[in-house]
Amino acid sequence: EISLGLVGSEMCIRDSFWKVEVMAEREAKLARDPVSLNSVEAFVEGRMLVAEDAAQEGSASTGAGTGDDDPEFTPVVVRGKLLNEHSVLMGPRSAPKHSAPFEDKMGEQSGFHIITPLRVTTVHSGRDGDGAAAPSTEEIVLVNRGWVSKSKHAEVFRQLVEGEDGSPSSSSSLSTDNGQHGGGAGGTEVTAVLRKSEGTPSGFIPAPDLLRRHFFSVDAPAIVDFVRTRMVSCCLFCLFVCWLVCWLGGWLDGWLVGWCNGRWLSLIHISEPTRPRLI
Repeated sequence: EISLGLVGSEMCIRDSFWKVEVMAEREAKLARDPVSLNSVEAFVEGRMLVAEDAAQEGSASTGAGTGDDDPEFTPVVVRGKLLNEHSVLMGPRSAPKHSAPFEDKMGEQSGFHIITPLRVTTVHSGRDGDGAAAPSTEEIVLVNRGWVSKSKHAEVFRQLVEGEDGSPSSSSSLSTDNGQHGGGAGGTEVTAVLRKSEGTPSGFIPAPDLLRRHFFSVDAPAIVDFVRTRMVSCCLFCLFVCWLVCWLGGWLDGWLVGWCNGRWLSLIHISEPTRPRLI
């Protein structure tokens, strides 16, 4: 019994030291200057490759095991276009720690995070093999705009999607967490912290309500697929509406022209005097 107690105490002490080291690494990362990125996906993939190489080499000098190569919690600056009309809800979740709703113990502690896709366009320099300009690439980055209480989330979300509120961060109902948004002529500049996806939900988490755009976890691949599907559907719907308007316009134009021509010819025929003509 004494030996088991000593082993248990030693494990608790090791876990405590490990947590202290992890927190110190995160605080050091958050204190760094934001990294300006043209492509978040390329940055993350590069960091992950460096981390894998360092883990395989097993050398302490390369930073293996220190977390420096892990892209999570890295401050970044990304410029793109916020697609407010394709925003989704994620929750319910408790209020972020150290935020005003969290400190207000008498207020609501349950709410939703509003996640807005940011379309980042990367223009590649140089030429391809045929001598033409290298094509640009687009990627979708999910931006957590902030937390809103359960009693106000529906109205705030509607205002954001319908464009009544330019940015939810300007609303007192939202509690932002490690994120700033600045507009400009070249798009929106977002200063935030990289976070990992929560992965595929377990069996205890309900499936997302796609009709209401409500996700119960931060499943980044599923949210991005949903956003891309909505974008394609909106494009197809707009094309269908344009085709329908053109088709109806052509049909109405032909019918009106025929009707007007018929009326005009009939009037001329009636008003013409009946006398022979020389041709």
